[in-house]
Amino acid sequence: MFTDIVGSTELASDLGDVQWKQVLATHHGVVRKTLKRHNGREIDTAGDGFFATFARPADAIRCAADIIDQLREIGIHIRAGIHMGEVEQIGAKVGGIAVHIGARVAGKAGDSQILVSSTVRDLVSGSDIRFADDGMHDLKGVPGEWRLFSVEHALKEDVPARPLVGTPQAKAARRRTLPALAVGLIAAAVVAIVVVLVLLLVVRSPNDSSNVVAVPGANTASVIDSSSNRFAGTMAVGDGPVAMVYGGGSVWVVNTADQTFSRIDPETEKVTSAARSVGGTPSGIAYGAGSIWIITEFGGTNGAGGSVLRFDPGGGGPKKIIPVGNGVASIAFGDGSLWVTNTLTNTLVRIDPATNAVDTTIDVGNSPEAVAVGAGYVWVANTLDKSIWKIDDRTNRVVSKITVLAPPTRLALTGTSLWALSESGSTALKIDTSNGTTVASASVGTQPEAIAVSRDAVWVVAGAAHEVERIDPVRNKVVQRLPVDGSPEGIAIEGNRVWVTVHK
Repeated sequence: MFTDIVGSTELASDLGDVQWKQVLATHHGVVRKTLKRHNGREIDTAGDGFFATFARPADAIRCAADIIDQLREIGIHIRAGIHMGEVEQIGAKVGGIAVHIGARVAGKAGDSQILVSSTVRDLVSGSDIRFADDGMHDLKGVPGEWRLFSVEHALKEDVPARPLVGTPQAKAARRRTLPALAVGLIAAAVVAIVVVLVLLLVVRSPNDSSNVVAVPGANTASVIDSSSNRFAGTMAVGDGPVAMVYGGGSVWVVNTADQTFSRIDPETEKVTSAARSVGGTPSGIAYGAGSIWIITEFGGTNGAGGSVLRFDPGGGGPKKIIPVGNGVASIAFGDGSLWVTNTLTNTLVRIDPATNAVDTTIDVGNSPEAVAVGAGYVWVANTLDKSIWKIDDRTNRVVSKITVLAPPTRLALTGTSLWALSESGSTALKIDTSNGTTVASASVGTQPEAIAVSRDAVWVVAGAAHEVERIDPVRNKVVQRLPVDGSPEGIAIEGNRVWVTVHK
């Protein structure tokens, strides 16, 4: 997978270093999360670009469409190109003529267009994906002419694309009203960012499950022994495990690739029953009011939008589906309510578990990515404006707004401290909850995905660094790193033990 930002020099100049990094962090976060949802594998990242692979062509096409929709709604336009062919596997890298062809196909695509080679079109024939003939093209450096096809992807025209914050176009947009159907003017009002997705055929060996306690592998959940701070047990879960939570005497894991969730008995350290279907791609999980609550960020297979699904721990399908709109980012249960953030509407939703209905909708900052609840307050991390909002859960009113140095993406609350994780900044910030001041900052591994607090430590999973890290909350620094064979994604605390999921 390749990415190329069009006009990056001009855009970086207009925005300045600080906001340019913020735009990159947002773009990277959307692409990475979407790749995980569609079982894509990130191969390399170089500045403003990506390179990834997929196992199935349909996954790549749907991933491209998903990325286009999400980024377009926050003012970033992309184009996508997809090709499939054999590649040379050299360690963790891949190369060969298929890589070169794919990049050239992507270079022919237009704004919000998904362009594929005839190879890809032929391989997905018979599916519900439709194509339009884009004609013959010369691909620089590739012999002959190539027939390319455009995916008939319906854009969400009812949601106007927004200009990037801080650009001259965004300032001008405030002074005028865009015509509802003026797609050309909308495109001119933003700086296009081109994401080139190239589908490559990669043959992988099955994961070796031996000695997984020492180094947990993909599609597993593992427990860390607090006395030795080492992995003490590992078990296979679903395909593509990400978030997890402890509640009701069990550890619960959501699996994005097969759209299921698993239940683990922490006493026996075994999955107690078959994985249960979610009916959509799950992206977060919480436990409260005797139920498991799972969010589907962009809806389910029935065509519904983003939802909160309530499950009975005893089994069965969802006993309640609560629509909350596309863009659901995080979920937490606390002080008798369920709290959900939405990055597209910039809101925090409060759900009453007694009625299974939205009780209150609270406007928060720009792109709320995380929520934490405790001691009468709700904390919301807003990535784009680098702020953390403190909300009184009795009045639903904002008490204070804290500005932090790096875009916050995850939160963990303990005692008088709030820990804010920043994916783009690779830092964990320690914030005093009484006055909102940042009292310490710890550097962590690349692409930190989740954070949790145990009795005497702060734990972070660093996806790109392939390790679980333990922070000493007194010295405020990483004191131990546990490697894993894959990308660690989720983390949960069960008493004095720490549970971790490993994605592919």
